[in-house]
Amino acid sequence: MKKHKLTSEEQALKTKIEQASFDYQEADWLNLESKLAPKKGFWSSSKILVAGLVVTAIGTTLWLNKENLNDSFEETNHGTVELVPTESKIQTINSDEPYEKVVEDKDATLISPIESETLHTNKSTESNTNKQALKPTAAQEQNQSNKDLAQIDEKSTSHEKSTNSFDKELEVDFIFDGKNCVGEQVTVRVDEQAILSHVDNYEWFLNGEQIKSDRIQIHLEADVNYKLLLKAYSENKSPLIFDTSFKANPLPKSDFEYEDLNGFFDDLVASMNAVEEANEYSYSWKFDEAEIGTKSSLNYQFKQTGYYPISLTVTSSNNCSSTNTKFVEVKEQMNEFINAFSPDNDGINDSFMPQGFEEFEGQFNLSIYDLKGQKVYSTDSKDEPWNGTFENKGRKMPLGIYIWEIKISDTNNNYRSFKDKVEIVSFN
Repeated sequence: MKKHKLTSEEQALKTKIEQASFDYQEADWLNLESKLAPKKGFWSSSKILVAGLVVTAIGTTLWLNKENLNDSFEETNHGTVELVPTESKIQTINSDEPYEKVVEDKDATLISPIESETLHTNKSTESNTNKQALKPTAAQEQNQSNKDLAQIDEKSTSHEKSTNSFDKELEVDFIFDGKNCVGEQVTVRVDEQAILSHVDNYEWFLNGEQIKSDRIQIHLEADVNYKLLLKAYSENKSPLIFDTSFKANPLPKSDFEYEDLNGFFDDLVASMNAVEEANEYSYSWKFDEAEIGTKSSLNYQFKQTGYYPISLTVTSSNNCSSTNTKFVEVKEQMNEFINAFSPDNDGINDSFMPQGFEEFEGQFNLSIYDLKGQKVYSTDSKDEPWNGTFENKGRKMPLGIYIWEIKISDTNNNYRSFKDKVEIVSFN
């Protein structure tokens, strides 16, 4: 076949297509050229034009695709990505081509080297992130230390023991000397020998203020949250922190009320009752330093009228106690008795019977004694007054003063006696 000689325009088009790294080989070009040759020695310019346009379009498309791939490749290289060689299963088709072919047993997958590099970059970035998370920075360590100190305000710790996360073998006992009650003074200390066997030295802090002593003395007030912190130091080690917080236990109320009672058996008796009652409280009533009762209420009979200091001490289950003292007034209601009579049969005060027992229902006895103690009259009836004679039927008793006594009792084994003086002032 006669080879057709290309014109200058056709040669320029061919050169442009070859510069575009078109995938066709020389044999392919010759085959295309032979197909485009004019039959019977005639070369049709219209056919050449159509073929040229088709080849130009195909070549231009492939050239633009290559440029785009190169741009993407350059953008990827501008990052911090380190290209990793492909595995043995990836077979290069052409060193100038931006594609690699993965050879599988059955299905072949086409993977861009940029995609492969991106996958590796993601894995590498994720690995670096994990490594950073495992090793905290100095700022993170400082923040964590600040959080540990801030937790002192948020937690309530036992008064007995405090442990530290940096040294699991070291336990610190906070020892309280004194009552943990409002108004009391307590001393807080630690077993110095035990703690110094683990650390070099330590210092105290009370509510954020450093206490330069080996112990803390606190006068406890109501509604105050006391925060104790102990820092223990060792050379080349972070300080160990032990802390506790507490409030003073409140005091029970020791106020009480009282009432002066009246009646045959309640005269000279004061009834006293604690204002605050609770099962967990204990009570102690005292009069003249002697305990007279251990319950929340008390009825106490005095020997005579007057003002008496009564103290009540109330103790809670926390061993906190308070004491209140009041002066209790005691009055005798049945003390207004006739103290003289004249048995002269004039109808006025001719006999003697102490008043006030008319309504009493129980055992009753009236006895009259002279100043020598000899009984001159006795009766068990409220309706039989003394007429001034011996046994109310003998001789007249001499004028003067006599002692009388009334004894009463009831079915509830209540007993009481009344004693006073009476004078015979005249006889008929």
